[in-house]
Amino acid sequence: QMMEGEIRVESTPGVGSTFTLTLPVEAPLVQLRQLQDRRIEAAATSAQPKVVCIDGTSTALFLMERRFHQEGFFVVPVADGGDAVEVIRQVQPDLVTVDVHAPHLGGRELLAALRSDDELEHLPVVLCSVDELISIPPMPKVATLTKPIRRKALKGVLRKLLPHLTSVEGLRTRIEPETGGREVHS
Repeated sequence: QMMEGEIRVESTPGVGSTFTLTLPVEAPLVQLRQLQDRRIEAAATSAQPKVVCIDGTSTALFLMERRFHQEGFFVVPVADGGDAVEVIRQVQPDLVTVDVHAPHLGGRELLAALRSDDELEHLPVVLCSVDELISIPPMPKVATLTKPIRRKALKGVLRKLLPHLTSVEGLRTRIEPETGGREVHS
């Protein structure tokens, strides 16, 4: 039910049984929009580090959410790149991930939009793609990941882009400047 699918069984005595599992290929855009809106609202009170993940497919968004959740992040999924800048402005995330080929505003275009916005230019951005090589000139606070995203690769990117956040055996630890470098666990 959670995945909007169904399981059916047809059985004939002495002949056998047929089990059918049906899952939707993509979650309807309306459901993704509703989830996005709920997450935007919840992000305001979340103590977890926040990431906005932009991708055109619900499957990719689900996998990104799972991977970042393992690292202790609160995830706001965005299925339409055209909504990305406004969502980022509302959420004020610690990190943004975007598929290079996201609909309506792909990774390179979003990166350019963020870097030209005084309020958002500081945000670290991860460009993702199924392509083996994402060619971009070296830039500060920008990294690339190849999908499917491997946990080890993600951890390396997080260490590079968010050195003030570290994950220790599933416990989110923040090194806060105002604590004089002492660890603050949340």
